[in-house]
Amino acid sequence: MSDNSAPLPPDAFDPSAAQLQLAASLAGIGLWREDIGAPTLVANAQVWAMMGRPYRAAGITMAEVLEALHPDDAAELAAERQRLLAGEPVGDRILRMRHPDGSWHRMLVRRVLLSDPAGRPRTVAGVVMDVSERMELAEHELEIGRHLELAADAAGLAIWTWSPGSGDAHWNDRMLQLHGLPATAAVPDFKGYFDRFVHPDDREAAREGMRLLMSRGRGMTDLDLRVMPADGAPLRRLASRTTAQTRHGSLQLHGIMMDVTGQHEVQEQLRRADERAALVARGAGIGTWDLDETTGETWWNEQMWRLRGLEPAATPPDADARMSLVHPADREALEREYRQAEAERRSSHAEFRIRLPDGRWRWLASRASALHDTTGRITRRIGINWDITDIRNAEAARQDRLLALRESQAKSRFLARMSHELRTPLNAVLGFTQLMLDDAASGDVDRRRERLGHVQQAGQHLLSLINDVLNLSSLESGDLLLETVPVALQPLVASALPLVADDAARQGVAVTTGELGLSVRADPRRLKQALLNLLSNAIKYNRRGGTVQVEAVARGAHVALCVTDTGRGMTRQQQSGLFEPFNRLGAEHSGIEGTGIGLAIVKATVERMGGSVAVSSEAGQGSRFELRLPTADEPAAAEAPVVAIGATAAAEAAEAAEAAKTAAQAAPSHRVLYIEDNAVNVLIVRELLARRTDIAFESAESGLDGIARARAWQPDLVLLDMQLPDIGGDEVLRRLRADPATAGICCMALSANAVPEDVERALASGFAAYWTKPLDFDAFMQALGRQLASRR
Repeated sequence: MSDNSAPLPPDAFDPSAAQLQLAASLAGIGLWREDIGAPTLVANAQVWAMMGRPYRAAGITMAEVLEALHPDDAAELAAERQRLLAGEPVGDRILRMRHPDGSWHRMLVRRVLLSDPAGRPRTVAGVVMDVSERMELAEHELEIGRHLELAADAAGLAIWTWSPGSGDAHWNDRMLQLHGLPATAAVPDFKGYFDRFVHPDDREAAREGMRLLMSRGRGMTDLDLRVMPADGAPLRRLASRTTAQTRHGSLQLHGIMMDVTGQHEVQEQLRRADERAALVARGAGIGTWDLDETTGETWWNEQMWRLRGLEPAATPPDADARMSLVHPADREALEREYRQAEAERRSSHAEFRIRLPDGRWRWLASRASALHDTTGRITRRIGINWDITDIRNAEAARQDRLLALRESQAKSRFLARMSHELRTPLNAVLGFTQLMLDDAASGDVDRRRERLGHVQQAGQHLLSLINDVLNLSSLESGDLLLETVPVALQPLVASALPLVADDAARQGVAVTTGELGLSVRADPRRLKQALLNLLSNAIKYNRRGGTVQVEAVARGAHVALCVTDTGRGMTRQQQSGLFEPFNRLGAEHSGIEGTGIGLAIVKATVERMGGSVAVSSEAGQGSRFELRLPTADEPAAAEAPVVAIGATAAAEAAEAAEAAKTAAQAAPSHRVLYIEDNAVNVLIVRELLARRTDIAFESAESGLDGIARARAWQPDLVLLDMQLPDIGGDEVLRRLRADPATAGICCMALSANAVPEDVERALASGFAAYWTKPLDFDAFMQALGRQLASRR
């Protein structure tokens, strides 16, 4: 503080005094003096340096000093100077002074008023110190302290200190709150803290931890305490960290506490949830696993082993061993799903079969997720497995039931349509037969012949229906064997066109061809049948004066054999049912003949040959069908002739007819044995052969009777049904061939079984011919005549 009246010698603050100057310079103190009534202040060099100005021995005016000060500080300094001159006491002041470079410095100023011997004010003298750095440091420390307090409050940190030697202790507000004490409460005695606040079960451990820390005199200890707040609030769980340090022989303890009650409750809930999840997993049979990608360590729970029928072990199987348990058919899909899931950074979902030690297969479902670090690298994989065998079986059974239902419904629709188609020709057969019976007494031969023609036509239609159904069934079941070879389309189309020429002429339709110089891989016979079916439809459903064009178009690895017509075309709805058997798309009311099964056969045939059928059509504009088949890589072989079973050349037919005419007038010279259990079939053949007087005929009703009769009678020819009541026709043939007495007898098969594979098998086993029922009488008699002539 300043002293207004201390009398000092005039030179007491003389700046020129060397000793005083040295002391002031070493202490960083500036000295100044203002004589009352003088225009300037005199200061030592230290003052000028503090002001950032060059030293001037003449001094500085008060106006210059006030100008350098902050306006607020200059006004207060001028007012205090007047009070000082009036004899009033003034204190120290910190002034803000601006340097020429624009920076502000804080100056601590202390002043004193000196009087002459008469007591009159003579001089104002003082000292000044630059305290800018010191104040900035203090402000910085104060700011840090404020920040720490804010951080502690935000983090909910309770802070305390205790000096065991002096007993001094300090708690912040949060520390008081955690212990249920008001902000105005005195800090409790630290020595009794444990008895008053710490839960009895935690006291001994807490005391021991603090004793060890204090005995070391340095270091740190962590405690986990349950405290009992003084206000009766529920127990709190506190995490405590205490540090000890010794300064000047005095031990100081500093500590923080955090309320972790909520974290402990969450951990307890998680522990309980984990226990519940484990119970649920065990109850539901869910296996869980964990893979550490960094260390490669894998963990399985017990259920992972049980799912695979294995006993739990310390170490789970490695990746190769795990994959070896997976069904070979499922491994590629499983590995592909894992790769895709990792690439797309998603959970994997898979279902696969695993083999149990007893050889059984079980279905497992798997879900797995990857955990990534901040760089995106996978650190862990976790997943679950569970058994879905029963679900799979139930789903398979459900699908089987649905499939059976769909098949039953399709079969019902098929039978309904087939019934409709069969009833039309049957009506003709039965109707005209009844008319002929009613007109038996009539002598009108022409009318009876006309009606018999209708009966025959209806029977042929029935036979066509049955053959088509048989072909379709063989194709769809896969029983029909197809031999795909390179087929040149040009000769195949050329051989098919004459077969539809008469129909085209009757309908007034022109059939033309385009580019056909391509080859495909197909069964030539079946491809020709499919082409004839398309040509027949294109002609039947065309308009008079219309056209049909056949051409081949290359489409990459396939060739499309196209049939385009200018006929009635189809709507989209009609196209949707185009390949359904017996669905004639309304044409059944048009008077155009057809079975409604041809296109279904075409589709099944082409697909069996590795191709497909495409159609484009517009009502009133015509249709375009494409048979798309694989391109033939090698040169196409010559087309194999398509010969119907039992068919003969025209010359051979004429020759056989002449021979039959001659034979009909001769005495019996040939023996024919017919082994057949159906009396009507026997009667038909008996009546048919009775037209030739050179044939003696006998029959047997079973295979064994037929073999015995053949041995005894030694026929020239055996007609053999393939389905007999005791043994099959193939077995009869085998036994006849095995017996030297009958080994040379010629055998011909007569059967209602027209499956191509069965026919080919019979011919390969040694039958001279295979005739399907109902018989084509003329062709049959011609073939029979050739066989008997060859035997003679």
